[in-house]
Amino acid sequence: MPEPRRSSNAALRHSLALRGYVYTDVTGNPDVLTRAARFAHEAIAAGHLMPRIDRVFPLDRIVDAHRHLESGTAFGKIVLRP
Repeated sequence: MPEPRRSSNAALRHSLALRGYVYTDVTGNPDVLTRAARFAHEAIAAGHLMPRIDRVFPLDRIVDAHRHLESGTAFGKIVLRP
């Protein structure tokens, strides 16, 4: 798959900001994790954040779910249900 075009000039023209972080910045700090979870929950409840679900698998088909993940064809989250 070809790499998407990236233009830092376009980002600057539109005053976009990009912040990278390591997930342990959030998960390693209980206070930050609580705030992040609250933010995500409120955004989802308000319809501002809509996670894309690619496929849902029952837990007993976890091997199929993992194969689907490894296939590289998933676009969105893969959900496991009990």
